Amino acid sequence: KDDEAPPFNYRWEHVQAVAALALHLAQVMGADDEIVEAAAWLHDICKGQPNHGVAGALQARAILGQTDFPPSKIDAVAQAISVHVGLYRAPEAAPLQPPEAAILWDADKLSKLGVQALAYNMSMSFMRGLTLTQRRANLREYTEGVLARTVASMNTFEAGVLAQARYQAMLDTLTLW
Repeated sequence: KDDEAPPFNYRWEHVQAVAALALHLAQVMGADDEIVEAAAWLHDICKGQPNHGVAGALQARAILGQTDFPPSKIDAVAQAISVHVGLYRAPEAAPLQPPEAAILWDADKLSKLGVQALAYNMSMSFMRGLTLTQRRANLREYTEGVLARTVASMNTFEAGVLAQARYQAMLDTLTLW
């Protein structure tokens, strides 16, 4: 039927969340919101392809080059997209530069933290066939293992505060469960 809502689409939900988070961080930090917004909407345009960050940067250049987006900002969008990949960075890594690249990375990871991330992960294909006890154990292991490193990898102070709050909400939810 035409009036039926489309099924849940994680990729679309993720991109919308990244765009909102990135714009919030850009406003708080005084970064270029045009660069941040374009990078956020296009950051996963080549998701599923090998080296999707670099591939996405090339695709973003092509797309933005055909629009009225300021040509002087296209390189910054592409650069931010090219370095947004990965769930965490090495502990000794310096924050990404310029700020717009740091903001995109942080916003992308923030979207993977929080109670809504637990709900999404519950529906992943690798969870099929697992008992609720097994699912909870799996989520706790992932949260405490991988996502703890994600929180520690935030580039900006502002994102670090949000990441810690979202992470704590995940831990609290898993404990209540």
